[in-house]
Amino acid sequence: MEGTIGVRTRQGDYASDATLPIRIAFAKSPVDGELTGKITNATRAVRSAKGSCFAPLNRTKANPLVGKFTARITLERFSSMHAAFDDELLLRWSSSVSNMGHAYYPSIATLLGGDPLGRTWETTLHGTPSAGPSVTLRLVSGGGGTC
Repeated sequence: MEGTIGVRTRQGDYASDATLPIRIAFAKSPVDGELTGKITNATRAVRSAKGSCFAPLNRTKANPLVGKFTARITLERFSSMHAAFDDELLLRWSSSVSNMGHAYYPSIATLLGGDPLGRTWETTLHGTPSAGPSVTLRLVSGGGGTC
């Protein structure tokens, strides 16, 4: 997946309007209902699916990956999170911190690329959005090599 991540501000919180590009590679299959992944351009430049070069996040003062926000993440489906039928997909940074998107619980059509509304997933930190980086992602193919 590729997309953007909110940057860390001088005040130590996170901006949603200023972003950096990210690329995430995922494991081939989930374990115990969680799919592990890694932000591949956290410490090195990575080729995007469209051929551009995504710079390493750790080479900017606005690097969002500090503290509990690391390059290693997991995805987990969570049914009825706040109320019945409030199904969410969580991007988990650690055991206690996660991002979630509004009512995003992908259908089989979404997972197979047949749902035009399911191509982009926008997330914010669960609870206090500016306390962690927002992440917007979309499925891509190709890219991933060093640049």
